[in-house]
Amino acid sequence: MRSRYPKRKSKYGNKKVYRHGRWFDSIAEADYYPIAIQHASDHGYELRLQDRLKILPTLKLNSWTMRNTQYVADYAFYYRGKLVRLVDVKGMETSEFRLKAKMIAQEYGVVIELAKKVRGGGFIHYPFNMPKKEREKVLRC
Repeated sequence: MRSRYPKRKSKYGNKKVYRHGRWFDSIAEADYYPIAIQHASDHGYELRLQDRLKILPTLKLNSWTMRNTQYVADYAFYYRGKLVRLVDVKGMETSEFRLKAKMIAQEYGVVIELAKKVRGGGFIHYPFNMPKKEREKVLRC
């Protein structure tokens, strides 16, 4: 039976995809999965997907409650229970992402690494706080 409501298009055009026995938020994120698995096994890391990291706790003011603020990491790598690397597969950075990335860096001491899919099927990695001019050099290679 079909739904009464038409399926809404994603805000940034990404499509959920089922690969490797699980659902991913985008095709690029699914394509990155084997790279993350290989990196984790090469370095002895524990890999967590869609790991929720708390940035701000729940706050109660007067009779109103503000929910906690979280960052959901595409790929989080842990070594002996300590967070050592975060990778986010991004097509587009939002201002909300940039703010949360700064808060993650302050709270956890880890700079989020962005993985951008390039023509030819590979990925380019760079830290989110890399200046725009430097990024352009990396992306042109």
